[in-house]
Amino acid sequence: AIYIDTGKFAVAEFQFSFYLAGLVFSIFFLLGHWQTVPNRLKQVIVFLANYSFSLYLVHHTVLLLLQQSWREYHQDPRLYWAAILLSNIVAIGVWWLFERHYRTVARY
Repeated sequence: AIYIDTGKFAVAEFQFSFYLAGLVFSIFFLLGHWQTVPNRLKQVIVFLANYSFSLYLVHHTVLLLLQQSWREYHQDPRLYWAAILLSNIVAIGVWWLFERHYRTVARY
């Protein structure tokens, strides 16, 4: 397992990610019980759902790139947050350039 040393205690990356995923899915579960979702919130959820497949495809590559590029910062929590941010930015870029056009491509 990869650990992030905060100076006070070590946080297991998998454990943190597991709890974070649980929190996110709990929020989505609660939102699913609303009869009406505010339009702005619906737009945010649709946007996140749209690029999620691109995120699945690129996140591991970004993680490995950052890990290999900055080996001396392997234990730095900022690298973890940079990986999350950069993975999302790259995924949004891939979605914007390619994935959002799949219906048009499918018609041809």
